Amino acid sequence: MPERVLDVGIAEQLALDTAAGLSAGGRLPLVALYATFLNRAHDQLLLDLALHGEDVTITLDRAGITGDDGPSHHGIWDLALAAQVPGLSLWAPRDGARLDAAVPAALGTPGPSIVRFPKGACPEELPALAQLPAGDVLHGDAEAPIDVLLVSVGALADRALAAAREIAASRPAANVVVLDPVRALPLGEELLDLAAGARGVLTLEDGLAERGIGAALALRLGRRATPAQPGPVVHCLGVDLEFLAHGKRDAILADQGLDVPGIVTSLDALL
Repeated sequence: MPERVLDVGIAEQLALDTAAGLSAGGRLPLVALYATFLNRAHDQLLLDLALHGEDVTITLDRAGITGDDGPSHHGIWDLALAAQVPGLSLWAPRDGARLDAAVPAALGTPGPSIVRFPKGACPEELPALAQLPAGDVLHGDAEAPIDVLLVSVGALADRALAAAREIAASRPAANVVVLDPVRALPLGEELLDLAAGARGVLTLEDGLAERGIGAALALRLGRRATPAQPGPVVHCLGVDLEFLAHGKRDAILADQGLDVPGIVTSLDALL
């Protein structure tokens, strides 16, 4: 039914269960939600979609820090929730071109999928310097020894790139590699292999730092570590575990250390 739209209002649980039923009946539904309101339907995402491997694609707009909408509307929980769901695929495109590619990729991937993107205009396109199995390299030399691997998830990639360039200007000998994993979940073995070979790893996401993609990556790297090979130091940049007050997006990002100066400070700490 490519021309049909079902509007369930603000009944997000019903939206996902309806999509699960459509998928079970052989359809390929797409559900559009505000990122923050995926919280209401986490049970349906986990036990009605993921448990049964239903082919449902969810697009989440207003992902991350939204600014003026207030504490209830910041889309900062979706990455943390998604990282706990077995079999889920998630894309957090860094720019409009990657968003265009992510939606059909999600629709073509078996099982539940999420594509998340922030409020506002698309950022300037950020082409890849190299495309690896681990993701797109935006800065640095992934073939040389890596001092810090900066894993940038989502639309803060422009800030990650600006911070890496600032570090390159002040520390020209340091090899800071900025990597967009493209598909952030599930975590690929290629990404883990690349991260395990770096001296330090810094993850960046506009979601909860304690429970998101970076935390999942740190856990997986920790499981690989041994006393003889302890692995890289991992720092996770993200949003503090608190309710964020009303405010301008850029001001909140700066307060959370997610702007360019904050990312530079975190890179300096690892270098």
